[in-house]
Order: sequence, then structure tokens, then C-alpha cells
Amino acid sequence: MADFRPAVRRDGFRTESLLDELLVYDLERKKAHCLNGTAAVVYELGDGSRSVAEIARTLAERTGVPADEGLVWFGLDQLRQQGLLDTGAAPPAAPAPGSTRRELMTRLGLAAAVLPAVLSISLPRPASAQLVSPGPTGPTGPGPTPGPTPTT
Repeated sequence: MADFRPAVRRDGFRTESLLDELLVYDLERKKAHCLNGTAAVVYELGDGSRSVAEIARTLAERTGVPADEGLVWFGLDQLRQQGLLDTGAAPPAAPAPGSTRRELMTRLGLAAAVLPAVLSISLPRPASAQLVSPGPTGPTGPGPTPGPTPTT
């Protein structure tokens, strides 16, 4: 694992930077992924040419987090779980020593606030997005039923 050079999937994806986060749209699976700043740097540096140690050093330079390989392994595992790692370059299924969330939070203390995070949602199919619900919508539901107007 010492010479593992992670590669992320890039074909069939559209990416967009938003402040310090990266939005990754998986056009094939119809999923959107929001990578926080730390995960975004791991994704960007995971081009298959850098080792985990090199990614950790560059991540530390760019973000100010400790140069911790466990942090990179944790980020790679987050990317793997969402199908963003190239399957030919996927790391072993077992986490690297010291790369679980609990171990990182214990070791990094306050710096653990920058743990890599990947939030994902599935996008509805266009047909599903246009369906009109059969019931009332809105916070109050249907209004009073108008009845006959009293005459005097």
C-alpha cells in the first residue's frame, strides 16, 4: 500500500467549484456529490501520478491540515464508497491503519473538523421530477370549501 497511487474517475463526470467545495455530477449514475475542501483536494490530486504520502504533503500545503496519510486514506475511502475512485486503482477494502473517523478525530483533535466529507444525492429522472402530486400541497392543505352564500 506504500506505493499506491490513487486515481479518481473523471469520465462521465461534470465538476464545478463552489467556494472551497467541489460539486461532482455523475452523469451515468445520475448522482450529485458535494466534496468539502479537504475531499476536493484529495479528488483533484488523485490522478494516478501521486502516492498517498505525496497527496498528504500537498494537502497540508494547500489547506493547512496536518500532513497525515490517514486523512488521505479516509478521503479515498469516502470517494470509493460513492463510486468516485477508478475501480482499477481502488485501494484495499480494509481501511489503512489510523484512517478511521474515530482514530483521526482522536489524533488530530480540533483539526478533525476538516475531515474529508462527501455528501451525495440521487437526481430524479426528468419524468419523475415533473410529476404532480395528487393531493393538496402547501403548508396548510386545502382551504375551506366555499358553500352557498347566504341571502338576506
